[in-house]
Amino acid sequence: MDKNISSNNLSLTWQVLVGSLLGILAGLFFGPYTKILRPIGDVYVMLMESVVYPYIFASLLHGLGSITPKIATRIFKKNWAFYLLLISISFFIIWLLSLALPESNSSIIGPNATSSNSVEGFLERLIPNNLFSALVKNYMPAIIIFCLLFGFALQHYKDKQSVLETLSTIKAASLQVWNWIILTSPYAAFSLVAYTTGTISFTTFENIALYLTLFFLGTFLLTFWIVPLLITSFISITYKEVIQLLREALLIALATSLSVAALPYIESATKLLLLRHTSNLDEEMEKVTETITTMSYPFGQIGNLFLYLFIIFASVYFQHPIFLETLGKLFLIILTYFSSLGSPSSTIDSVGFLANWTFLPVQTTSLFVELLPITRYGQVLTSVMGMAFISIVSSFAYFQLIHVRWRALIFCILTSVFALSILSLINVKFNVFNKITPNSILNFRLSPEITAHTQVTFNAPTQQSFSNLNSSTLHRIRQTGVLRVGYNEHMIPFVYFNKYNELVGFDVAFMYDLAKTLGVAITFIHFDFFNLIEDIEANKFDVAIGSIYVIPSRLLKASYTQPYFRDRPAFIVKKDRVDDFKDVNSIAQIQNLKIAVFNDPVMIPLAKENFPNAKFVIIPNMDALTPELDVDGALWTQEHTQAWASVHPGYASVTSHGLKNPAPLLMAYILRKDEQDFLWFLNYWLKIKETDGFTRQEYEYWLLGKPRPSREPRWSIIHNVLHWV
Repeated sequence: MDKNISSNNLSLTWQVLVGSLLGILAGLFFGPYTKILRPIGDVYVMLMESVVYPYIFASLLHGLGSITPKIATRIFKKNWAFYLLLISISFFIIWLLSLALPESNSSIIGPNATSSNSVEGFLERLIPNNLFSALVKNYMPAIIIFCLLFGFALQHYKDKQSVLETLSTIKAASLQVWNWIILTSPYAAFSLVAYTTGTISFTTFENIALYLTLFFLGTFLLTFWIVPLLITSFISITYKEVIQLLREALLIALATSLSVAALPYIESATKLLLLRHTSNLDEEMEKVTETITTMSYPFGQIGNLFLYLFIIFASVYFQHPIFLETLGKLFLIILTYFSSLGSPSSTIDSVGFLANWTFLPVQTTSLFVELLPITRYGQVLTSVMGMAFISIVSSFAYFQLIHVRWRALIFCILTSVFALSILSLINVKFNVFNKITPNSILNFRLSPEITAHTQVTFNAPTQQSFSNLNSSTLHRIRQTGVLRVGYNEHMIPFVYFNKYNELVGFDVAFMYDLAKTLGVAITFIHFDFFNLIEDIEANKFDVAIGSIYVIPSRLLKASYTQPYFRDRPAFIVKKDRVDDFKDVNSIAQIQNLKIAVFNDPVMIPLAKENFPNAKFVIIPNMDALTPELDVDGALWTQEHTQAWASVHPGYASVTSHGLKNPAPLLMAYILRKDEQDFLWFLNYWLKIKETDGFTRQEYEYWLLGKPRPSREPRWSIIHNVLHWV
């Protein structure tokens, strides 16, 4: 590989750096107009990553297959302690950083309905039962284990020269393609950096400033302080020399946002250091060094370990606790380690896997992807330094050139721990970083874009023309210019009054959009669930909203749209009683069990089926659940209980395990029987709302509490300063 590292590469590195700086300037000047450059950067990244798998596959097999079992055993024995030290220190630093995050003030107890985990899913990512499937799914740990197994197997065969030659050819061809692609890296760096700088939203920084601060603090410490000092602790080299040797590797990786681009530079630096301590590099030293450097790529990606910090942050951001029944956060560290093996790009799938295992919302992956254009650079830099540590220190350890400088090692560890401990103590004492305060759902408002130009009235008197049953509902709505919507305001977060006394919620937002689609005004008409069917049959409103469950008895007398949401039962309990409601067995052990039940034809039978010996207190709505009400808990559904508990301090939402009716409860809009025209219209309209992103947007806002994205154009010099566009 070192023949590829020349003065031309050094010149190219500086070209890449200049391209990156010009990209920053272009992003600030043109702002969102730099999105036209994105395809250039994407093509470059895709071409580079397309060579990664053939290169890693061939390099690992060739590197391991070309050495003897004795050499492989020696590599492991000489280096496992150094590798364990690197991973342990990295995790310890990240764990210290996570202490600066505020505790999740969530009122949710119990896993999310949309998440699930399984040992099979974990093993599928780890064990290569199908190599091609693992390649398609980007399961890097499985690919690595496959290469390790077959590489070790090749060591035991004498007649393997033809295989090694083939692997060497694939490796050389991959490098040649790499060298061709990397010639365009200055232009790719300009495009990638310009797009990132020009399109990143400033509101994104506001919402995740704490995470970004901790993330970049951690990556900076590991990249430019801790890992370089660790290298100097085992090798006779100064800190300045380490940075100078790895400068090109860091610059090319930073500019291209690909850690794999640094491998040739790391191998060259390793061989250069070995030459300083030995007379020459023989064939065995060449093979061992190349093998160790190749293995440093999947195993040295310590930047990927920051997935642990992100998962902890996501639990705070979404106000959703992490659920790991066995070893808690220790188990999360183990999961994070196995998920971190591989390239930085594979961490997107790893986040989805970790989110499922910890029962975080499915939108956790989307949040990670939104932050990746910013965090990728720190992640890649730290990974390059981790790869360099393994390549350099492991090679020196194999050839017995290690010289432990205990003072430098202790100084490195103590200064890092001291600095981060002070940071955490300052945070605990002065609450400096605890700025993640979830916006109360009572502050949520409908988007002005939804409510604009829509006339709204409440409980308006029913006009005579509305009672004309000879015309269809859809025709009558268009004729009168009024959509009558039945509502019950106690169904938070679907329908409720906010602190501004505005009727808001997930369902309400849809009704505003429906009225806008029909070009009519809205009249909201209150109903009680006890009289819902009678009100529909009496034609008091055209459609009713409020997370109405689909049940057979109602189907006989009214029509439902297609379901727009699924939920499952959950309890509202006082926070000091959550352990009593984690499963049905613990609930059954409560003496003189009293359960409050919302007056609903679904909840009451469900409560009686699961707790036949309990006493039930039927309440008209959950606002009647006051501290004075003598009950152990109240049965409702998960989204309702989570929203209700979030605005009632001292209460929690508990999803109890083992309920006899765990099937999802379907929610839909309900309307008068035999209104086929209106029903068809609503169903297709709901399908359109799914495909155009409206459903997802409102779900993230009302049920996940995610801030609405800013509609204002991103700031740019060309628009905000020069006013040229």
